[in-house]
Amino acid sequence: MKNVAGQRLSESLNIAVKFTMEHSLQWKIEAYTDDKTRTAIFDTLIESSSVLEEKHVKCKEGHLIIYVTEETRSQVTALEIELQQEKYKESPYVIRLLEGWKNLQNFSSFTESICSCIEKDLFITCGFYIKNKCTDNYQLNRPEKSSIQELNISPAHALYLTHLFSSEEYEMLVQYSQKLFNKLLIPLAENEEVTGFFVLEINKGEKPLYWMDVIKTLTPILIKLDQDTIMKNEIIRSRLLLNVNKKLHSYMNTSDIFYEVQKAVKDAYPKFKVKLLLVNDWMEKKGLAAEHLDIQSNPDSPAVKAYLNAEFLSVNVNGEKKLFIPINGKQGVYGVGEITLPSDNLMLQHHDEVFLAMLADTAGIAIENADLYRQSRQYVEDLQVINSTSRKLNTNRSTKEVIKLMEQELKSASDADEAGVILIDKRWRSSCEMDDSSAEWQDSPVSTYLPSLIESVCDKREDLFIGRWEETEDGAPYQSIMGIPMFHGKDIIGAALIFGAAPYSFSFDTFKLSQSLVQHSALALVNAVLHEELKSLIITDYLTKLFTREHMDEQVNFSIKTDEEGSFFLFDIDHFKLVNDQYGHQTGDEVLIQTAQIIKEEALKHEGMGVRWGGEELALYVPLMDEEKAAETAETVRSRVEKETSPKVTISCGISHWRAQEERPSLTQLFAKADEAMYRAKSEGRNKVVLER
Repeated sequence: MKNVAGQRLSESLNIAVKFTMEHSLQWKIEAYTDDKTRTAIFDTLIESSSVLEEKHVKCKEGHLIIYVTEETRSQVTALEIELQQEKYKESPYVIRLLEGWKNLQNFSSFTESICSCIEKDLFITCGFYIKNKCTDNYQLNRPEKSSIQELNISPAHALYLTHLFSSEEYEMLVQYSQKLFNKLLIPLAENEEVTGFFVLEINKGEKPLYWMDVIKTLTPILIKLDQDTIMKNEIIRSRLLLNVNKKLHSYMNTSDIFYEVQKAVKDAYPKFKVKLLLVNDWMEKKGLAAEHLDIQSNPDSPAVKAYLNAEFLSVNVNGEKKLFIPINGKQGVYGVGEITLPSDNLMLQHHDEVFLAMLADTAGIAIENADLYRQSRQYVEDLQVINSTSRKLNTNRSTKEVIKLMEQELKSASDADEAGVILIDKRWRSSCEMDDSSAEWQDSPVSTYLPSLIESVCDKREDLFIGRWEETEDGAPYQSIMGIPMFHGKDIIGAALIFGAAPYSFSFDTFKLSQSLVQHSALALVNAVLHEELKSLIITDYLTKLFTREHMDEQVNFSIKTDEEGSFFLFDIDHFKLVNDQYGHQTGDEVLIQTAQIIKEEALKHEGMGVRWGGEELALYVPLMDEEKAAETAETVRSRVEKETSPKVTISCGISHWRAQEERPSLTQLFAKADEAMYRAKSEGRNKVVLER
């Protein structure tokens, strides 16, 4: 630097210099001064800077505009400090304080360096109070081992001290600050805007006015460094936010998003302790410091308030400064970020809060995108499950097969520990007794709770979704329950019950999938029941509810081809015409029904089939029954009919038995032998059993 230019520039240090950022790589410096000084600044900057070229400097009427990069800006700031040193060369101590900038170039570090020098050299305890522009409070910034005490500087005190300093009423300022705080407070003010205060304990013999002159000299540099530090931090955080934003929107897993947000806060503020309080189960990522946000247990906690109000909250908790930042999306709030500040940290400025809020909002939108992607995939998978289940259910299955398949699919789709389907009717619902469809629940630990569960689901016609069953039922065998009623039109035909061992085993998405499965399954179940009813009508006699002769022909013919032996019984009610003539045809029908019921019960006992043969003739066929057992069964039927019918009737029975070892008969041969045996019984006095060998 030329001495002449440097001297001219140093004589004009009171020019107003304004730093603004044009974009991330270029700064603009505007110096408002006269033409002579502007020319001196122009010459000095061009000759002193290794990177500043003449094309970067423009002279306009009334002011000088300099476009510089980040690196050049630091050189310009250093140049101004050098010129400040030249101006105050008669005060070597100011030069010593300014020397700290060469290595530190950081506002907080530089102020600590100034205090350390003063305390070390002059044994004067001092510190800087920096204003938080967001809250208008002041926090002490001092060397780590400094003994200066905390002061409570109110906005009113700050305003009056700044007024005295700006009015150059220094003696009143000394008296006022000494009276209030027993210390000297010197405002760091420029254009009546206070950035903070320099605080020191005046020893005897010290001259307060000297320190005011020193601080007044340092104030422009400190304010510029403060602005410079803020700008640099904003650039770093902007770049960090940009990189995080790119990463977050490339993740399709919510736990990865939360992990990246946590890491970004750690990168920007290494001393901060970060914990996430989440409303959903997104904590599967290893290394993610997160907990479940329990809204019900502690509704008055700061975290819950921040979540419910969706507002940034700053509080003191057990002596620690904590921030609670809601993770906001466009459709809701997904949790709260809890940040614990270190005890030696400066109060967060407004730009810090803006950065953290923007980071949380970015995370919230990324979560919605990831969740939307997850939901779309989940919907596709759910539709595949529903379609697959529907195809299986609608393949001509019996009612029992449909119920079994429903239980398997519900258990698999919900990853449940137990699942079952219960069919009900009015009689069962009124007595709360389990029917055949719930027989397998007899040995289940939930069997004793079934009546109350069925009442909740079926009688109240409501879904059941419980995450902690033990809170309402002592000794509950499971923690999670999903109960879904099965509708056919407006009627409830049953319910599906799904159980999980762990608390909150089922998500709401799982519940919705189970509802869809039950709805589709209920339709398939109704179709299966209707199909079986129609089939039953075709193969069942309307009056006696025994099988028709046509159906019996198919089953007996199949048995003759596949089994080793079998017995066919033909029954005829004795003097049935007299019953009709004496009591009427309606009573005759009732006698026929009573006799048919006895035959049906014996058929079920021996895995056979009862048949309406024609008129008052009934039949029974039992595969794999030998002659001795056949005679015993026929005698049982004969005896029961004589005892249990009203009016009392008797029957005559003929039995035809076959063995594969001898000969497999035709249907005609089998029936003809039974018919012959029955007529022999009638001819021998009726109410008798005859076995045709």
